Amino acid sequence: MTKTFGADGGERCAREWHALTLLATWAPGLAPEPVSHRRTAAAPSVVMSRLAGVPLRGQRLGPGPVAALADAV
Repeated sequence: MTKTFGADGGERCAREWHALTLLATWAPGLAPEPVSHRRTAAAPSVVMSRLAGVPLRGQRLGPGPVAALADAV
């Protein structure tokens, strides 16, 4: 998956890359794995793996997923 930032998004791209790198090191499997980044391109971008699963948007969550989300946050 590629996340592209606007022409002025070099710093946001760098922050995203840094966060993904830290998560991959210290909490593997919690977030997508960083693959590559182009911070200085005309349209900066970060390439990352995709996570398996189903989007939770629009679904009712029971107590188990809500508690897991609260623990993660």
